[in-house]
Amino acid sequence: MFCELRIYHPMPGRLADLVERIGAVMPPFFERHGFAPRLGQWTGAAGSPSPVFAWMLRWPSLEARMAAFAALGADAEWNALRVRTNGPGEMVRRYDLRVLSPSRVGAAQVPERRAPACALYEV
Repeated sequence: MFCELRIYHPMPGRLADLVERIGAVMPPFFERHGFAPRLGQWTGAAGSPSPVFAWMLRWPSLEARMAAFAALGADAEWNALRVRTNGPGEMVRRYDLRVLSPSRVGAAQVPERRAPACALYEV
């Protein structure tokens, strides 16, 4: 098991569009192609020189991740929607991906589900 942290740097003025696409438009495509439920999604609140949108997924294996993204990339309906929602230009300037494996200590811990103490997360 591992987690994938995806940090998107949107084009100027496109953060709300990106949040809408990933948060509201993409879930049916994620389900169709075997994506695990998102662990969370965030917008940058501090520490970044430009707007960012981050979201995290948990995968059972690298093979499952590769298969899900390959299926999404081959989906004609998704590709048409991506072009349509991009509008006159790309929505994302660049993105950073991090594949995270549990540390030796972290693998032994089972996090309890509770509400965060505040709305600010440092990732």
